[in-house]
Amino acid sequence: MRHRRHEGSKVWHNPALLDVGPRGPAARSKAAMPSSEQADRGAELFTRSSPVARVAGRIVQKAPSAIDARTAEERRLRGKLLADESRPSVTRAASDYLAAGFAFPAAQDVLLQLLEHVDEVTVAEAIDALSRLVASEEPKRRAVLDSRLRRIEAYADDPTTRIKAADLRRHLAALHPVRIR
Repeated sequence: MRHRRHEGSKVWHNPALLDVGPRGPAARSKAAMPSSEQADRGAELFTRSSPVARVAGRIVQKAPSAIDARTAEERRLRGKLLADESRPSVTRAASDYLAAGFAFPAAQDVLLQLLEHVDEVTVAEAIDALSRLVASEEPKRRAVLDSRLRRIEAYADDPTTRIKAADLRRHLAALHPVRIR
């Protein structure tokens, strides 16, 4: 099948149905109508298409407040704490979080990170908070929690911190036994 030179381009859509710019068929029909008919037709289309009349409104953006800035700062610092992996960086992020005036939330992911803190007082407080938390809900990252508690139990300088870690490990085994699939 040969393409003829002056045949014109093939169109895969019906251009008469499209409202394309100022030259489209809808524009031509509106231009041919008197303005009062255009208004009547527009009102008729509006009432037919939706039973509820819409009110033109403005999108009002809430002004940033001190609470929003404080919440954003807390989220940023918490994200930094959760993202850090080495013990010195976790310690630095936790110090920044406390220096900004925030208290550590009783969330498993935050408390699990605090087990990596260099200060054993902070680690002991995290173990206490995790003990209370694990009594009511199952640990989210059981293997990580167990390995960190084992490390604390083996290498902590303070004997009370070691005892707390061992007690929490035993408590975990009794409350939430490991399920083999």
